[in-house]
Formats: sequence, C-alpha cells, structure tokens
Amino acid sequence: MPSTSLRRVAVVLGVAALTLGSLNCAKEPKTPEAYVDSRVSELKEVAAKEVEDPERIQEITTALDRLRREFEEQAKVVAGLKKDLRETAKRYDATDEELEAILVALQVEGLKLVDVFEEGHYGLRELVTEEEWAAIVNHEKKFLGIF
Repeated sequence: MPSTSLRRVAVVLGVAALTLGSLNCAKEPKTPEAYVDSRVSELKEVAAKEVEDPERIQEITTALDRLRREFEEQAKVVAGLKKDLRETAKRYDATDEELEAILVALQVEGLKLVDVFEEGHYGLRELVTEEEWAAIVNHEKKFLGIF
C-alpha cells in the first residue's frame, strides 16, 4: 500500500499535469509556445489596426515580443522539469524526496508562467487607451485565452 507521501506526490502530479495541460487547450496550434506565438502575432495585427499612433504601435510590438520571449524561456524551464520528472519517475530507486523536489520546482516554475502573462497583460493595457483596449480584447474572444 502506498505511503501517504507517495499518495500526496500522485495528487500533486495530477494537479500539475492538469494545470500545465490547460496551457494546451487550444485546438490549433498544438504546443503552448505555438499558441502564444500565434496569439501574439494576432494581437500585433489587431493593435496595428486599432491604435493610430505609430510610436505606441511600436511600444506595443516591443511589449508583445518581450512577452513571447519571456514565455518561451519559462516554458523551456518547465519542459526541462517535466522531462526530469518523467525520467525520475521511471527509476525504480527514485525516492519520494526526489520526486517531491521536482514537483515543487515544477509548481514554482509553472506559476512563473502565470506571472509572465500577468505582467504582459498589465504592460499591454498601460500602453493603450480604454477604448483601444476594449477594441483589442473584443476583436476576437480568443484573445481572452492569453489575457
């Protein structure tokens, strides 16, 4: 019978899988990175249509490029931890402590992805007027999947 610690690890693993899997909810594209890349490109196009000031359009483009870069960097960290978790879980001699350390790191790094989106959301919102913001996020409801 599994110990309480192993059961806890299994529950945390399930929650982590569901949380990280939710990033991949879109039908197309298939990876979180591709999804963010697609949404950032679309947001750039819509912002270019809705914002009249070329300087602000450039600021928005720069902010969205930074969001994409930061997301990709953080996604690589999470992917590395997921790989470590799979490899460790395959080992017969893996200890509860090893698995739990990876799961904790995975949770921390996964939450940093949320921070990237939150900072991107507020950063973009600061660059536009209330009317422009409404037009951008209402252009297509799928943008709300990123913001």
